[in-house]
Amino acid sequence: MNFEHSNGYKIIRAIGFDNGYGFVFGIDYEAVFTFSTWQYAEQGNKNVLYSGIFFTEENLDTAKLNFQYRVRDYIEVNPGIAEKYNYSIPTETSIEGVSDIYP
Repeated sequence: MNFEHSNGYKIIRAIGFDNGYGFVFGIDYEAVFTFSTWQYAEQGNKNVLYSGIFFTEENLDTAKLNFQYRVRDYIEVNPGIAEKYNYSIPTETSIEGVSDIYP
């Protein structure tokens, strides 16, 4: 799947499953809520994002945990589901004092 941006957020992490569903983690340094996680569904050539949850810069750790928990919970509800892809996209910028923004 090709994720770049959504609603101004740069998608920096995506995990997709073989049933066409998955999760993404986005970052927008200019937004009030710097981080976001979404679930998505593949529909044709498009990814439809829904169930977005947004976090401020101060809540980076919570955003990372939210992403990880959403993926874990989805796997638990869908036993045996296989990952189709799992990737991180490099970002050129970072938050001062934060060395690892990736969940």
